[in-house]
Amino acid sequence: MQKKFVLPLLFFALLLKTISSYAQGPEEVPADSARTPEEHRFGFIDANGYYDTRDWSTFTLNYLAILNKRLVYFAFINYQQGSLDPTKIDDFDSYYSEHNLTYTPFMKIPIDINVQFVSIAGAGNDKIRFAPSWRVHNTPILDKLCKAVNLTYGINFHVIQLGYDPPLDDFTWQMEHFYKFNILPTLTHNRLYLSGFADHTMGGPIAKGLVMEHQVGVRLVDQFYAVCEYRHFSYFPDKYKDGFGLGVEYLILFK
Repeated sequence: MQKKFVLPLLFFALLLKTISSYAQGPEEVPADSARTPEEHRFGFIDANGYYDTRDWSTFTLNYLAILNKRLVYFAFINYQQGSLDPTKIDDFDSYYSEHNLTYTPFMKIPIDINVQFVSIAGAGNDKIRFAPSWRVHNTPILDKLCKAVNLTYGINFHVIQLGYDPPLDDFTWQMEHFYKFNILPTLTHNRLYLSGFADHTMGGPIAKGLVMEHQVGVRLVDQFYAVCEYRHFSYFPDKYKDGFGLGVEYLILFK
């Protein structure tokens, strides 16, 4: 097994152990049911498979654990197939992953502390980032607006990065936006959402740019979703900057 896979698997094993310790005792509703109140969940795992219109494919695992009221762990890992060379289609031989620990020092102040570990296939390209994180949807005045439109929204301000980032070695700092809309949840019975992220890097002439994904998901049955995702990567050549991912998602919720 490649060394690059060891740390993500250790995180995953720790997550599963944490889940098993909390998942004891009777439940009024199934843990994977959309009827489970949001405040009674403590995490999830979801698996996503996509075909990209640029002839790329991606398999993604997301996992979240709310360890306590102040500490949250969230991570994802993308296994990727594809190439900027149109004559070459790779196997799933590369990956990209981010692992986040977010700590809330003061419950009544919507500013958290985020530490992010980035692991990428290849040598000499892992990194650690540190950020203050702003929970916009918990900010006075803005919280009422966000609640009215069923929006959760936050920003990580990654002001410090340790590690080399080839070829983007002139990194200075980055804003990482992330959000989720539950679209007309009462009318649609929680079947429709819009979510995504935008990584806005403020760097030198190489690193300055934008990477973003915006996904619409429609729940078909239980926790199976059909998904469509718009993707933009400003660092790629013009013909590869934009694409659409089409696929399926399966979500497992834990209490």
